[in-house]
Amino acid sequence: MSTSPIAAGCPKSTFVRFCFALLLLAACLPDTEGFGDELPADGAVTSEDLGAERDAARVDAALVDGAVTDGGARDAGPEPVDPCLPEPTCASGCEMPWLLAAVEDLPGAPNCGGRIARWSLATDDEPCLCTGYDAAGQLSTNPLAVGFVPPSTIVAVGNGGDVVAIDAATDRPLWTVPFEGLPSDVFALEDLEGNPTVGIGVLSGTDMVNTVWLIDARAEADHTPIVRRVGDDLGLGLSVVSITQSSTDRRRLRALDQADEAALDLNPWTGAYGDPPYVLGRDGRFLSTVQSSFVGGFHRTVWSGIRTDQADRPSYVWSLYRGPADATGGHAFPVGARCLTTDEGADYGMPCTFLDAVPDPHTFNGVIALCERAGSRRITRVRVTDQCLDYAEQSDLFGTARIARIALAVPTHWNP
Repeated sequence: MSTSPIAAGCPKSTFVRFCFALLLLAACLPDTEGFGDELPADGAVTSEDLGAERDAARVDAALVDGAVTDGGARDAGPEPVDPCLPEPTCASGCEMPWLLAAVEDLPGAPNCGGRIARWSLATDDEPCLCTGYDAAGQLSTNPLAVGFVPPSTIVAVGNGGDVVAIDAATDRPLWTVPFEGLPSDVFALEDLEGNPTVGIGVLSGTDMVNTVWLIDARAEADHTPIVRRVGDDLGLGLSVVSITQSSTDRRRLRALDQADEAALDLNPWTGAYGDPPYVLGRDGRFLSTVQSSFVGGFHRTVWSGIRTDQADRPSYVWSLYRGPADATGGHAFPVGARCLTTDEGADYGMPCTFLDAVPDPHTFNGVIALCERAGSRRITRVRVTDQCLDYAEQSDLFGTARIARIALAVPTHWNP
């Protein structure tokens, strides 16, 4: 009987243990042939994306047929985990429209850095949480404004940081531009050639917008800002405090002037005004923010501010809606709403100070607002009946989080 060379000179028990170990190794060694071949074929994720850089980016699935959604499970492995933001709660991707929130990281543990939080507003139920963004670590610790440039670019601006354009599908920074000062708003428009452009309101020392930056949003473009001065190049008044996109014209912006128009449309490329102003009269209202989009078949414009015609100067939000055929100016200022009761009719408690507001895409006159009370901030849905449903507390995100602004991301801000 022949003797195995391996077994020769070895005790029988040793030989058995050795063979058992070989069997285990044969069963457990990974098959490295073709490693990475199962990555998506559309080029959204490449083999270079794997490893530490990919883990830092928390990549969502690639865009499908031009839709800005997550598309569910990914071929490239499990969803990377954000060490700070809660786990996503959306069961099947992150369907548009989205609610975006610029989230600052205040001093103290856990030192998360700034984030853009994102929720899906695809149904009229409470929104589900999607993966968030930090531009692969390039986002400012204190992002103070955020906006969405269709079809898939998120733009954030911080305090003393860069303007950062983020690919909504991958969390990769598309481009950055050095920025000094404080932003009032980030909004979308197009230039005279139809190219996607991001606008940024820049505040002066008096909390008024003194310049507007216009930056080509395309990844391959020259991103040198075109700077327009309020009261000079733009011909706006000196009391402009907030700027958004105009829902009626892709080449116009819509400005809020605290001393004059509640909403004035202006083409920053030609200097032409919308005449009459989109919304003029608003006696007894001191407005702080304005946001506008074409949502759910309506031109929607919403404001946050206070009622100066009431002794306690309560904080309100206001929502104006107009159909596609009623998009010209001259509209009267709408009736406002605040939080008095919950959706179930219970007392809402301490009143909100509204810091920002966007249109509710599911209700033609509803609003989603950023509410501050007792030193904490929350996102809440406000009905014209003064009923409110809280969506999220800033402390739900991470312990040192503070929500600075919110924005609505939709496939287009304008009437198709």
